[in-house]
Formats: sequence, structure tokens, C-alpha cells
Amino acid sequence: MIEKLIRLENIGVFENALPNGRPIELARCIVIYGGNGRGKTTLSHLFRSLCTGDCNCLRPRATIGGSGTPSAKLRISGSCYLLNNYTWRPSRVDIEIYDADFVSRNVHSGSGVTAEHRSNLCRFVLGEKAVKLAEKVDSLNDEVKEAHKAITSVETALQSVVGKHMEIDQFLGLSDDPDIEANIIEAQKLVDAAADAADILEHPKLASIEIPRVPTATDVASLVETIEALSADVVAMVRQHMSEHLGDDSEAWLRTGVEYLEDDICPFCGQDTKGLRLLDAFRVYFGKAYEALVSRVETEAQALAKLYSELKLSNIRTALAENTTMREYWSKYATVEEAIPRTLGELDALWRQVTEKLLPLFAEKLGNPSEPVSFENPLSELGKLHAAAMTAVTSYNQRVDRINKAVAECKDKLSTGDADTHAVALRQLQLQKRRWEKGVAAQCKTVQQTRKLKKEREDAKETAKKNLEKHLREFAESYTETLNEFLTKCGVAFRIESIKPTFGGGDARSDYEIELFGKTFSASAKPSHEPHFDTALSEGDKRTLAFAFFLARMQRDADIKDKTVVLDDPVASLDHHRRWCTIETIVELSKKCGQLIVMTHDPHFACDTSETLTQAGMAKGGNLLTLALQRSGP
Repeated sequence: MIEKLIRLENIGVFENALPNGRPIELARCIVIYGGNGRGKTTLSHLFRSLCTGDCNCLRPRATIGGSGTPSAKLRISGSCYLLNNYTWRPSRVDIEIYDADFVSRNVHSGSGVTAEHRSNLCRFVLGEKAVKLAEKVDSLNDEVKEAHKAITSVETALQSVVGKHMEIDQFLGLSDDPDIEANIIEAQKLVDAAADAADILEHPKLASIEIPRVPTATDVASLVETIEALSADVVAMVRQHMSEHLGDDSEAWLRTGVEYLEDDICPFCGQDTKGLRLLDAFRVYFGKAYEALVSRVETEAQALAKLYSELKLSNIRTALAENTTMREYWSKYATVEEAIPRTLGELDALWRQVTEKLLPLFAEKLGNPSEPVSFENPLSELGKLHAAAMTAVTSYNQRVDRINKAVAECKDKLSTGDADTHAVALRQLQLQKRRWEKGVAAQCKTVQQTRKLKKEREDAKETAKKNLEKHLREFAESYTETLNEFLTKCGVAFRIESIKPTFGGGDARSDYEIELFGKTFSASAKPSHEPHFDTALSEGDKRTLAFAFFLARMQRDADIKDKTVVLDDPVASLDHHRRWCTIETIVELSKKCGQLIVMTHDPHFACDTSETLTQAGMAKGGNLLTLALQRSGP
């Protein structure tokens, strides 16, 4: 309760409001009369600044030509409240104020009923609990808007990265692939290959190479053969003769010479050779068994020379060179990671062993066919070289197989997609790489986290909205009944049909409808050429409706007994009947609230209100005070 007005200076017309500077003791019920321009509205704003703690409304109301800033001192419930430099110390006193500002902020203004009106009215009507719920809805709605704004900002930046090729959600969902660089290279190759797809699809793969089998003892068996059918005397005689007269390598020469012996006549001197034991021994020695052995040696030599021919080695070398060229070709279009050698030294070593070590043994054998030639060491070394060559060839062919597999995959992809398909796949991989670049990844993380935050706030907001709706449903019926009781008492032609909260734009708003002459008009409906809310009610009806909202809230306020209620010109624009209804309501309100201050510019209303309060017993014990605002000086 405001108990005493101690000082009031430099506020509007109140340059020094107190007569002779004496404080004014106030009462539980106060009726203040003052003509227009006497400061009633100024007092309302003073009380509002004390209630809200916001003194900005006093700045434009500083006394014109005054010597200082607004200053006031009040005693409220035993404590002094000081206004100095547009700050109350302390502040926030429970005061409820009905004035023109209440009407224009909460119910109606010259522009009609706006969304802001309905939002403010919702807060006022629902009370402290609902106000907190509404504030929570508003706060969460602001957070949702801020999150949406932040998301939009970052998504716009990301859209410049993505372009028209991918949705943001799809971009955010791209995984971090450790093989992305290799995949991009492969995809780029497919894009490049698509332009020459026909030629590429016809291009051959790499060829595997083969080497001859390893020669065995069977292949060189003739090297150790002798002529078993000859007698020891014949063999001894021939070999003794060659040793004494011809040398160790003369057997082939003798064999050829024997072929020229015809009719027992020497092909050199023409003498008769009949009966010569040595020539007979030559004929026996170089007979059919000898010829058969020579034939076998020659056959094996030819077979081995064919098996390891220079042509075969040349063909292998050609295949190696062509494979190297082919690999370079396919590396432009397929994922070819394998390197292959242009030559294989193991093959050269193998061929040299055959041509330089093994084949000369046959020539040696043919020079002296009857003598065995040892081949164990060359053949053993050949086996080792063949094994090494086989290992090298196997490894080489395995690499070729892997390259050919990549080639086959490339051909399959080319045959199952066109250039556009491959270009899209490449672009997606490039975007996947961009998704996880440091700066872009940070933006994506921001979007994901902010989306999560937004979703949490939206869920919390939805819960708060449901709680607010539940709260309103619980009291809407009785609140509407209280409103209509006062409206009926005032004799208006309309009644409140319903009150319900809405959340257009996210803000909590009070949407209500009136019923007039059987038709319903919504306060939220937009003006039109047909009768609507703004045109259906007179100015007096609108003021009565505003006062009804205020009174209904006061009746439902559980803390009203501790509050000061200020009514500034509550009967403006009201007729005689409604004025008396208002007076009766004021008397009822005075019995419930902690303090009542009624201000009016109508002397008759001031007198009638004071008399009615007195008749109701409110003047007892000095609980009623009547004040008049007068201009001092000339």
C-alpha cells in the first residue's frame, strides 16, 4: 500500500506537487479529481514505472522548463521508494493499472485489434502463472527463430559449395571416406574414358606369358648312350687308330669318309682295300647301331633347340613390351596400381643355360657319338634357373591378372553407364571430399548441432504451449462467465462467446469472439467490407470490454489483497447506466484489493464514487481520501 506521498517534482505538470512541501498521507481508498491537463495520466505513468521498474516512460514527461530530472519519494508498506535519475530504489511494487494505455496496449487502438493487442491481452488475462508460461513460450520461440536464422545462414554458405547438385541434408549425410582421393581418381578416369568408350571397350587386355617346361634327363638321354652291339676288338682298333693318327675329335670325319668307300676302292688313292682289317673295322663301327645313335642325338638336340628357340624368347619379349604399353594405356582409364617389368632377367638366364650350356653338349656328342657326355651339372643348374624363371613368370602373370580385373571392371562400368552418369558420380565424390574439408566440416557440424538445438527448443516450446493451453482451458469458462456478468450488468448488446490461446508466429495470443445480434465476430479477423469486430462495437463498448477484461482479472487474482489498483478515467466514453455499474464494481473491488486509487476528470463521477464508497463503509477509520489536482500559481 502506498502510504505517503513525500515528494513529487519535475514530472509533467508537477514541478513541485506538494502544497508547501508537506507530505500527503494516503488512504486505502483514494478518489482523485482533476480536470484535463492536471496530471492524472502523469500519475498513471509514475505508478507504472514503479510497478515495472522501467522509467523510460517518464523521460518524455519531464517538466518542460524544469530545473532537474523527475524526482519522487513515496512510503510504501513502511519502506521509502526514491525516484532519482530515472531509477526507482527499490522498485517493483505490485500495482495494477487501468488507463488509456492499458486499453491501447491490450484491447484496442485506432488501428483496430492487432496481433500485439491479443498477445498483450493473453499475458494480462492469464495471470502470473500463465504469463510465465507465455514468457517461456516466447523465449523458446525466440531461441527457435535464432537457431533457424543461424541454420539458414550456414546452409546458405553450404549451398554455395553444393550448388544445385545435391540437397543440403544429403550433403550433411555424406560419410568421411579414407579412400576418397583414390575413388575420385577412378571416377575421373571413367569420365575421361566415356568420351572414347567405343575404342576402349574394343581395346584388348594384357596377355599372360608362358615358358617351356623344364628339360629332364629323358630329353638328353642320348648324350650318355654308347654302341653296345660292337665287339671290343672293333672298338679298340678304331679308337687306337683315331688316337694314333687322327685325334680325339676325328670320329665324325671318319664316319663321313667311310660313306665314300665303294667297291673296296679307296676314295683317296684308288687302291684296292679288300681284305684290310682296319677298313672292315671302320665299316662295322659306323654301322646301323652307330647311325641310330647319331639319329637319336640329333633328334633330341633339335627338340631341345625348338623347345627353347630364339623365336619363343623373342615372342615373350614382345609380349612383355606390349603389356607394358598396354598397362600405360589402361592406367588412364582404370585403377591400375600394379607395376610390371619390361623384361624378365630370369628368362634370359634360363635361355642362356639351354643354348650355351646344354645344347653344346649335343654338338660334343655328335663329334664322338660313341663316347658318353655327362649332363648332370648343366641339367641341375637348368632346373634351378627354370624354377626361378617360373617364380618370376607366376608373379608377373598374377600382376597381369589384377590389371585385367581392373580393366574388366572399367569396361563393365563403361558399358552400363553414359557420360552423364559418370559425371554425376564424379561430382558426388568431389562433394563428399568437400564435405569433410576442415572449414566445410565445421560448418556442417554447426548446422547439425544447431538443428539439434532447434529441435530441442521446438519440443520444449510445444510442451510449454500445451501447458499454457491446459491452463487456459481450466479457467476459460469461469473467466468468460465473469466477463459476461459485468457486460450484462452494464447492459451491452454483446457477450463474449469464447476465449482461447493461439500461437500465430510463435507468440502466445488471446483470441476471443463476441456474439452480437446472433452473429459472431472474431477479434483476430481482418477488417473487410462486411461488418467486423472493429465496426460492430462502439467506442463505449470497446472501453467497457477493456474494463471487463481488467476487472475479471482482478477478481481472479489470488494476491489482489496485497496490491494497489489504479483506475484512470474508467468511465471515459460511458453512458449514465454504465457509469453507475462501474461505480458499483469499483466499490466491490475496493473491498478486495489492498489499495484503490480512482482518478477522473469528471467531478460528478468523483462525487458519486466517494459517496458510494462511504455508503459501503469504506470511509471508516480514515480509509477514504478524496484529492483534487489543482494548478498552482497564476
